[in-house]
Amino acid sequence: MANISSAEGKIALKGNWTQQAIDAFKPVLKSWEFYGEYGIQDCRNELSLENKTTEFYGCGRWSFSGTLDSFDDWTRDWIKTNPDENHPLTAEQYNEFLRIMCDNDLKIEMTFEDEEEGFGFRVNETGVFTSDGESLCYKTISCEQEDYDFEEETWESLSRENFNAAVDFFAQFLINPDKKELQKWVKACVLADECYLYTDEETDVYEFLADNFTDYCFVVDADRIYDFMKRFKINPVSEWSNLVDFVNEYYCSYSENDLEDYVPISLESDEEFDQWFKEYQEY
Repeated sequence: MANISSAEGKIALKGNWTQQAIDAFKPVLKSWEFYGEYGIQDCRNELSLENKTTEFYGCGRWSFSGTLDSFDDWTRDWIKTNPDENHPLTAEQYNEFLRIMCDNDLKIEMTFEDEEEGFGFRVNETGVFTSDGESLCYKTISCEQEDYDFEEETWESLSRENFNAAVDFFAQFLINPDKKELQKWVKACVLADECYLYTDEETDVYEFLADNFTDYCFVVDADRIYDFMKRFKINPVSEWSNLVDFVNEYYCSYSENDLEDYVPISLESDEEFDQWFKEYQEY
């Protein structure tokens, strides 16, 4: 799973941009949405000869700078995998745009602030896109990084009601689970979050997880789902398939071989858990 960073900034066209060059760039810029988590999600206004700058919002895979560095490969891959009649960009258009940029020594300046909470960093960066006639190249011109402490929720910082709601959420996937064992597993393996309070029998598991956890994992490590499957008896007619679909799409794909080889972690004793649970409201 890759952490998602959030970037806001400005795109500025540098050099002698003509209307032909701007028109060639517009479908390229549109394609950079990539119809997914990463890329440039929105621009404030349309570029023109009169207005060669626009503010933008985007998302990065781990970082926005690293994502920009992959734009050339991603653009070509996106063209190949999305060949429909509404496609905003063709390979011929992209190659012509790269030629125009190279022949006229045009640059696209990216100035942005990028923040990724998982590792706790905030970056102010300026970089430029150039073209060698065959590919788009991104180069960082300046970068200032600020590290900060990201305070993660703990079960102790939330009410016992939140913890119980998380236990109930995972119980729905199981057949006659041992409640104490499930409580110990949630305490050790599930990241604390108050969102479990807002689920009920009508909640679509896939949509709930997608709405709340696409930016970071809902368990301490992705392999804790293997632990869950090894430790408990799964109910195949529950919402289990929706949970597996979500994990496969956003984090990693599971295999029967991996499950077979997985060794469950050691949980604390019943006595240790009972003492913790007794003191829970006193934190």
